[in-house]
Amino acid sequence: MLCGLHCINALLQGPIFDEVSLSQIAIDLDQEERVLLAGESASFFQESSNVANDGNYSIQVLSKALQQFGNVQTIPIGSSTMSQSADMTQEQGFIAHKGNHWIAIRKVANVWYNLNSTNIVPPGP
Repeated sequence: MLCGLHCINALLQGPIFDEVSLSQIAIDLDQEERVLLAGESASFFQESSNVANDGNYSIQVLSKALQQFGNVQTIPIGSSTMSQSADMTQEQGFIAHKGNHWIAIRKVANVWYNLNSTNIVPPGP
């Protein structure tokens, strides 16, 4: 279930991240969370909330990875930081999570592609 990894690499159009780099981000986020929760029965042996044993990464991991690129933001649809009048056609790509699966939707040469890692047929407009 490395669909989060495939999703952001598809969005960025290259093999930018690997399982090790995303897992390190998850470990770092888990450590930060434990430090914040210290004193509230935080256990250093609890399971990660940022990566599951099957390799499914949280939105926090994907967001943190994408922050390395100054022009990439993750803004939840419907959030207060997203303008109701925003023209979504001006965006370059989106990530979506449905049923425990991440997918990328990306505009290339002004054509939108569904870059789902489980697609049987190659991506097309």
